Amino acid sequence: MRDSTMVPSWVNEVHGRLRLAGLSVYRAYPGLDCIERLQRGGVAAAVLWAEADPGDGLGMLRMIRSVDLNLPCWLVLEDATPGTLRAAFALRARSVMTQPVDVGALSFSLTRTLAVTRRSEH
Repeated sequence: MRDSTMVPSWVNEVHGRLRLAGLSVYRAYPGLDCIERLQRGGVAAAVLWAEADPGDGLGMLRMIRSVDLNLPCWLVLEDATPGTLRAAFALRARSVMTQPVDVGALSFSLTRTLAVTRRSEH
């Protein structure tokens, strides 16, 4: 388990905004934790944060796609090269953002996508 003090402030800000919107937030870490959570179900979207290596974020996105082809995913990277962007969008990332993260834009995109998804399920 990672030390929560290592988590950038934008992560906690997004979590707070999503909770205010009435959404549950769960933090999973790369690897089995992430896959097990997806397999249990109930995950409506994922924000993938790659601390240093963009390949880590793409790797997480590949893992998610091996379990769920349709889960809306946002990828947050330190830096995004054209190759990274092509790979992320080929893996059907909803958006790729670089740090510093625009918390308002990310929160809006998440809540809007989830609202549309809920409406289409009814």
